[in-house]
Amino acid sequence: SNLFYSCAHCNNIKSDKYTNILNCTKPTHKILDWIKFEIKPFPLEIAKITALKNTPKVHNTVSLLNAVYNGTTELKKIEAINLRHKLVVEISRFGELLQEYYFEPGLSDEEKKIIKRKIKRRLKPESPFSAFKIWIVKENPVFKKEFYKRRKLNLQLSIDF
Repeated sequence: SNLFYSCAHCNNIKSDKYTNILNCTKPTHKILDWIKFEIKPFPLEIAKITALKNTPKVHNTVSLLNAVYNGTTELKKIEAINLRHKLVVEISRFGELLQEYYFEPGLSDEEKKIIKRKIKRRLKPESPFSAFKIWIVKENPVFKKEFYKRRKLNLQLSIDF
């Protein structure tokens, strides 16, 4: 149950320090309902990972994710900055797609369908940082109605590029 692919940064932070964490492959562990993922799409922003369920597993997982995205030592903070840069780029691109979908004048129905497919693809678990993008959609009533479907999401908590 501990054999998940992860980058060196994530693996080093997790080490054997974090046990009793959620298993993202278990459908009963409702990651997107129990943990909130947030970041503003600007350089040098800090990721905010919040527990929405008060259990040791959720709190341990949130602690691990905050350490991964924000660092715990000076060296790990530098690695986390690099990771967050990739996260912010992905969130910015996602935002651009949403802008284009809702506000680009003169789009044909076919062009809107293509953009909608791109947005939905970026909400799939295999898309980088999908939890952050799903939370953007979940919190906006218009986006939520258009793009969010309640389904079993098998989110990877490991970071792989």
